[in-house]
Amino acid sequence: MTSARKQPFKISPLPEVSEEQIYHLRLLKTEYSHPDVFYTDAEERNLLFGHYCIIKARYPQLLDGHVKRKRGYIINLAKTKKAISGHTQASGRVIGYVYSGIVDWGNQSIGTAVEIVHIAKAYNMSHLLEVNRKFIFDNLTLENVFQVLSYSNGLGLDDVKKICINFAMNNASSFFSAKEAKSIDFDLYQELVGILAEHYSEGNPYQFEEPQIIEKDHIKKHFKTLFLSRDESGDISIVMGDKSTKAHKCILSGHSKQLDELIETSESQNNTITIDREKYPLVSQESFEEIMKFFYFDKPVLEISSSCRMYKFSLENQLLHLSRCIEHVLETQAINNKAVPFALEVSLKQLQHHKNLSKKLQERTLSYAVQHFPNINFSHLAEMDPLIGSVLVQAVQEVIRDYISSGAQPHYNDIMEKSIVPSSPDSNSPITRTTPQKSDRKKQKRRISLNSKN
Repeated sequence: MTSARKQPFKISPLPEVSEEQIYHLRLLKTEYSHPDVFYTDAEERNLLFGHYCIIKARYPQLLDGHVKRKRGYIINLAKTKKAISGHTQASGRVIGYVYSGIVDWGNQSIGTAVEIVHIAKAYNMSHLLEVNRKFIFDNLTLENVFQVLSYSNGLGLDDVKKICINFAMNNASSFFSAKEAKSIDFDLYQELVGILAEHYSEGNPYQFEEPQIIEKDHIKKHFKTLFLSRDESGDISIVMGDKSTKAHKCILSGHSKQLDELIETSESQNNTITIDREKYPLVSQESFEEIMKFFYFDKPVLEISSSCRMYKFSLENQLLHLSRCIEHVLETQAINNKAVPFALEVSLKQLQHHKNLSKKLQERTLSYAVQHFPNINFSHLAEMDPLIGSVLVQAVQEVIRDYISSGAQPHYNDIMEKSIVPSSPDSNSPITRTTPQKSDRKKQKRRISLNSKN
C-alpha cells in the first residue's frame, strides 16, 4: 500500500470564503506541515496523517487508541477500528473534513459516501453523518441503488438501507423488473418483497422521513479554542523585540513558501521565529495577534491599524490571501485615531504597485488626521520615514495658511471641523480647503473699498 506521506490525500479548494469555510485549511496538509498523528494498517504502514492539536480540538474521538511514540501518535486502525480500516479513501475525506468543516463532493462516488457514513457512525460525527446521508438520498439512481443497498446491508447501516428501500418502494415497477434485482442477496430480496406487499396490498404508501441536516459543524468555535490554547500546546515561538507569542506549526504551514522556510529554519533555533524589527518596524505583538486570528479561524474583519502594520510583512512573505484581505480593509474600512500614522506609512511607502489605492488611502488619512489632530498619537512617527511626518505637517499648515489668507481670525474648531472636505479628483493637493462664506464677503468688501480709493 502506498504511504500517505508520499501521496497525501488532498481536499480540493473551493472558490469562495464564507463564515463556515476556513480558507487556509481547505487543503489537507502535506508531510511538510509537520504531522504528528499517523493512522496505520495491520503492518504499521502509514495510511493517513494529521496533527494532534487540530484533531483534539475538532474531534478528539478520532484519537481513540493512540499510542505515543518518538515520531508522534500512532493509531493502528486494524486494532482500534477494524471494521472501517479498509475505507482508506473515505478516511482521507473524513480527515479533510476535520480540517475544513466541509465535505469535498468532487469526484466522490456514492459508495465512498456510504463508507463515510460508516466512519461517522463509528466516531459519532453527527454533522458529517447527516450531510452524507443527504448526499446518498439526492444521488440514488436505478443504476447505483442495488450496489448501495447491498453494501449498506453488509455494513449494517440501517439508515442508508432505509434510504434505498424508500427508493425501491417509490420506483417499484422499474426496481423489481431490473436485471440487477436478481443479484441481491435472497434474504434481502425477500425482505423488500415483504415490505412491498405490506404497504401496497391495502394501498398504504411506504412511510419514509427524508434525511435532514440539523446538526452544525462548529469549526470556528473549535479553532478559536485551539487559538486560545497556544500557550499550552503551541510548538513554535514568534519573537518580536522583547515579546513573544506561541503558535502551532501546522496552522502557519502552507500559506507561502517563504513562511514555510521560516518554520523550517526555526527548528535549528529552538523552534523560534524572530521578526526582524529593522526590516518590519511597524509589526507589533498586538498586530501579529490580530493576523494570527486570521490564520486560525479566518477572522472575517481585520482591524485597520493592525492591517497597516502587517501589510509589508504579508507582501514580502507572499501571503497572498492575507495581502488581498488587508488591501480590502485599506480601501473600505474607516480611518481611526490609532490607524493614522500607519495608514500614512502604507499609502506613501508600500502601495507603489496600487497607485489608485495609495492615493485614496492618503487622501482619506490626511483628511481625517487634520480634522482630529489633537486625538491622534503620533509617537510612532519616530519609527517611520521622516517623509510621513513632513507630509502630515504640510497638510495642516496648508489648511491653516489658506484659512488665514481668507482674512478670517483663525479659530481651531473652524479650521479643523468646518474648513476641510475630502479632495476632489481634480485637486492636486491631498486636502481641498473651503473658505467660510462670511470671510469671503469681508474680503470682497475690502477689495471694493480699495478700488474706490484708487
